[in-house]
Amino acid sequence: MLRNSIKAFPSSRRALTLSNNGWIKTSASRVGGFGISTNDNTRISNNKNSRVSSQSFSTKASKCPITGGLGRDLSSDASVMLDSNESVDDSAIEVPPTLQTVPSWPIVGIFFQIIPGIGKIAQDYYKVPEMNANNAFEFYSSMYKKYGSFYCAEIPGLGKLHTLTDPNEMLKVLRQEGAYPRGGISNLTPFIKWAQDRKLKLVRGDDNGFFGQGETWRNVRTFMQTDLLSPQAARGYVPGVVEAAQIASKGAKHYSGDLNTYLNYCAFDMFQTIMFGELTKVSDPNTPKDPVNVEFVENSVLSLALLITQIFDKTEVIKGKMGIVTPKYKQFEAAMDVVNRISNEKILAFKEKWESGELTEAEKASYVAHAFERQKSDGAVSAEEMSEIVMFALNAGVDTTSTFISWAMVHLSLNPDIQQKAYEELKHNFDENGGQLSSEMLTKNKAPYLHAILRESHRCTPVHPTVMMKSNSSKDIEINGTSFPQNTLFSFDSFSLGVDPHIVDNPDEFNPDRWTPEATEKRKGTKAAVLDHQFYKDPFSQGARRCPGSRVAVNETLVLLSQLVLDWQFEPTTEINSYKDVKYEQKTLIVPIMPKMNFVARN
Repeated sequence: MLRNSIKAFPSSRRALTLSNNGWIKTSASRVGGFGISTNDNTRISNNKNSRVSSQSFSTKASKCPITGGLGRDLSSDASVMLDSNESVDDSAIEVPPTLQTVPSWPIVGIFFQIIPGIGKIAQDYYKVPEMNANNAFEFYSSMYKKYGSFYCAEIPGLGKLHTLTDPNEMLKVLRQEGAYPRGGISNLTPFIKWAQDRKLKLVRGDDNGFFGQGETWRNVRTFMQTDLLSPQAARGYVPGVVEAAQIASKGAKHYSGDLNTYLNYCAFDMFQTIMFGELTKVSDPNTPKDPVNVEFVENSVLSLALLITQIFDKTEVIKGKMGIVTPKYKQFEAAMDVVNRISNEKILAFKEKWESGELTEAEKASYVAHAFERQKSDGAVSAEEMSEIVMFALNAGVDTTSTFISWAMVHLSLNPDIQQKAYEELKHNFDENGGQLSSEMLTKNKAPYLHAILRESHRCTPVHPTVMMKSNSSKDIEINGTSFPQNTLFSFDSFSLGVDPHIVDNPDEFNPDRWTPEATEKRKGTKAAVLDHQFYKDPFSQGARRCPGSRVAVNETLVLLSQLVLDWQFEPTTEINSYKDVKYEQKTLIVPIMPKMNFVARN
């Protein structure tokens, strides 16, 4: 409530108004009989539908739509806002938004629609946006519009999840993660169950090992990220990635009607050069495909899609909590068994070559070769754990990278002028570099427009609206003026502000020029400057549990997109007015259903 913040000071009147970033401004002006003390961490709601008279503030208990009885108060504090005719001072001081609580019921949380019969009635009554596999962008944008920049929602399988859009507040959470921070993989319950049933070493212990928050996580994470996360290590893999991308690009026209499969093949080919130093050429239609590699790609994509479906489908979550083995879990289990079998076969064959000294130079420079050397020398992880780490990485390295590339391709295909400008930048660098792609010619300094394209793609269509879920594992925390106990769960919405017309001009327009140094400099000191914060720049999370493959994934994206633009002009075969007309679905991430495209060779 506001009782600790509002004081009757006749000589110190202040006005309130909602700022566009969800904070409340206070300024020296008359507001009924109240004065606001700016030293008291005043918390005012950013619910734009609520109003307050100059005489009083009030809260209202909501009635149950089924029984008509009074339920719990659906807001965590008084929802207040000034009448529109109150005066505003441009020199206002901003104070934090009040936490808004989204209506929820036991067990189902905010997902009323999963209740047979009455669920739809409750969903309509409370007017809580409904989430499904095909509306993630619209869902988070609607939640932001309805509940503002700071809200709490009850999520089956997670509990209370507090969503933020302010990166500085989220940074506070990261700084209190402690030595053993929470990671998103701790929520991969179906995978953990599958791994435990098969007695994998990675999930041993009461805290689920690598998927928990203990010493096992730290040891495995340290081993896994070595030779992946450092800039030097990531750059070392680029020549192999370039070779794979050159081969893969030749197949683009062949797969013009099935680009989702094609880009999964491309991602697999590039990642195999990193992991094993092997040119698999699955994306090349002119090379006979190894059926084992095709089987791996198909089951990798399927297993991850089924994994995420079980997490986002709250019916599946509830059944899982009850110990019910669903048909989707059985499908996931079967797909993971295939992924695990093929991965183990690849690792065993590679180890035999490594032990007998038969590796090629490319294979010697691979991640797995380095991992074998490290495992042998320091024993930080067991041989079994190392094999499981490689399996986990191989499985994660297909669908995730291809999704990032897919959205960038969608935007380039719909904007031929932007595609041409990217080509001209890349062609200049390509010719200057002796007709060869390299890590040096793809840096932000050498290819700023290419990087701006990826940044704008991330703003318009991120691979997921929320890519960071953290908890204050070390101690209690204060966020937006509200105190929370240790181990409270927070999520960072890195999408909604970027499409807010109060923050971004013409937010539905794909415009890489938003990210030029001049545009960035011009935003400083304005409400839009928040979008230049590090937390808004890429889809790989932040902190100690940032995606360990983030650097190699970025390099793969830069290389393949550059090669495709250098080789082809591409556009949809049917008229599409906007990227918003491209349908998408929730798989591992938010994957566009790629339209059929016409590819015209540039040379």
